[in-house]
Amino acid sequence: MNTHDEFLRVKGLLDENGLEPKRAFGQNFLIDKDVIDKIVGFFPVESFDCVVEIGPGLGALTIPLAKRARKLIAVEADKDMTRVLTKVLAGQANVSLVNEPFEHWDGKGLEGKILLLGNLPYNLTTRLLECATKIKAAAMGFMVQKEVANRLSYIVGNKDNGALSCYLALLGDVQTLVEAPKGCFYPIPKVDSAFVTLKLQNIVPFDIYKGLKYLFLTPNKKLENVLANLVEEDKATGLKAKYPKLMAERARQVNPVELAPLAADVIAMIAK
Repeated sequence: MNTHDEFLRVKGLLDENGLEPKRAFGQNFLIDKDVIDKIVGFFPVESFDCVVEIGPGLGALTIPLAKRARKLIAVEADKDMTRVLTKVLAGQANVSLVNEPFEHWDGKGLEGKILLLGNLPYNLTTRLLECATKIKAAAMGFMVQKEVANRLSYIVGNKDNGALSCYLALLGDVQTLVEAPKGCFYPIPKVDSAFVTLKLQNIVPFDIYKGLKYLFLTPNKKLENVLANLVEEDKATGLKAKYPKLMAERARQVNPVELAPLAADVIAMIAK
């Protein structure tokens, strides 16, 4: 691990401003320079019209990204971090800081080809990932808990498959770029992390994800039984006739491409 210099920078900023990492915001600052360099170096930052960073904190990724990005929007929920980072990035005309929770941000200023990155708080990971998929980015990358990273890759038949991993598989290709053991952060969390990337290759309506959430609601039930609990009997009968090959399977056992049409039909019926 190469953490000495970044730790001193982060600790210095906290001490200078009379701050402590806030558990309520899930603040574990990335301080491993090798991991930072690998993340920023992986993406062709200059080729994007706009880079959006979720939860920049004290700028571990923001500072090197700002040197390469045409336009960088950093969305930070904590007003104290925003205040400090504003001073750190003073004079960077290509950087805009937004003091707002990402899930409440209206996306003002987004345009062109977008890269979306973030070091996500563990307690908000799923919620923020759901919000992130609504932004039509060309590529994404997120630091998440290692166990979550493992579950974000959809492997047909895997017991850990879920609605989110299924939806991400429909959008593109999920890969783990680099693992980040707990010692890569300050303060040190209780769990290891990993940075996952997603190259978006397809446009898939968010309503498909909503439908998948219903299909994965009771993951151990066969789809014919799941449908029986979701929609009226006549609608369930129609869906069983339309997708006969899927009915004896559990959602996690089905290829995402085959499951998506059923998810679309289910959400359409429930929404009526």
